Amino acid sequence: MTTGLSAAAERVVELGLAVVEGTRVVATFETLVNPERAIPPRLTDIHGITTAMASKAPTMREVLPALLHHLDGAVFTAHNAQFDHGFLEHEVRRVHGTRAGLPVDALCTKLWAWHLYGRGNGSGEAVEARLGIRNRCPHHALPDVEATVEVLLRFLGKGGVTVENLAKARALRVLGPMGSGKRPAAAWEPGRLAACVRGHG
Repeated sequence: MTTGLSAAAERVVELGLAVVEGTRVVATFETLVNPERAIPPRLTDIHGITTAMASKAPTMREVLPALLHHLDGAVFTAHNAQFDHGFLEHEVRRVHGTRAGLPVDALCTKLWAWHLYGRGNGSGEAVEARLGIRNRCPHHALPDVEATVEVLLRFLGKGGVTVENLAKARALRVLGPMGSGKRPAAAWEPGRLAACVRGHG
């Protein structure tokens, strides 16, 4: 969840993460984040997080060590991965002056859904409904992550998961500095998929 839509101008206010090994979630992480600025009321209406609530939370500088620990060696996975990755990249650069520690391999379940169902059917809500997945609390970071993990595991269960067909779907990308979108050079296999983050509203 964020204070707005622009990664360059806005800040993260809630993070959720699930570490996935094979088909099992082996760890989760969630926290509010103090954006050190006001949260617009129109966004509070969506995710329920107020400026007062977030002001009591740790700052991104305090949160990043745990977050980057979970992401170490992982393929960053999210529904609309380029958006989420862009926010995290800006936050890491703002705190550390470099993007070091942030994964560059990224798997996007939204792009994968477009490939499977067509471009008009890629929203998280539409994909969850199609697959019969219940999001226990939409627009909250960890529940959104849990739903994305379910989507991911359903997609992986369809079989035929290779670098070639994921690249064809444009679902597997290398998000270098600000999303170059190149195909990974190394072979990819599901066992390398270790993290799923959802950070926007």
